Amino acid sequence: DLTDIGYRQIEELALHLINVITYKKYVKINVIISPLTRTMKTAKVFLDKLQEKNIDCTITTLVNIVEYTGTNKEISSNLEKMGIKHDNWESFLIRVKSFNDYLKNELQEKDHDITMIFGHGLFLSVLLSYQGVQENIPGTFHTCFKLANCSISTVSYVSSDIERPWRMYNIGSTKHLSEDLIYDEYVF
Repeated sequence: DLTDIGYRQIEELALHLINVITYKKYVKINVIISPLTRTMKTAKVFLDKLQEKNIDCTITTLVNIVEYTGTNKEISSNLEKMGIKHDNWESFLIRVKSFNDYLKNELQEKDHDITMIFGHGLFLSVLLSYQGVQENIPGTFHTCFKLANCSISTVSYVSSDIERPWRMYNIGSTKHLSEDLIYDEYVF
């Protein structure tokens, strides 16, 4: 479950995102959420704040963006009911690549001002790494980022740029969080 620090991180994240949406005058919000409990709780705080501001959004819950579930993790019966099972690394990478393709289609075909993804650190880290480098340089190496809880990564997709369609503006930003909510390993 979420800790007190986790709830405070979520609250500050949600307020920051609402401020960005309000400042930029976004009206078409697309939200993609992993169905796991902590991610749903994180997204709910944000979605409640959207509702308070009378801002509509499209919500999609996707099982295939759940965290890596190697065999060292126990999978509860609730997760099994959702179709979540143990991954090996190769099947995890296939899920990441599949979501990347889904996301490209969403960003090309849907008319949203912004798409927000509430997911998991390792999944998003590998996705960002794949988008930044590996999509055009197949599987020669694997890189991932250490992302803090409730951090924000800002990425855009330019479909007309065939060589470099993904634009990374920041990865794992925690500037919206109070210093006491950022673990020492993320402060430099």
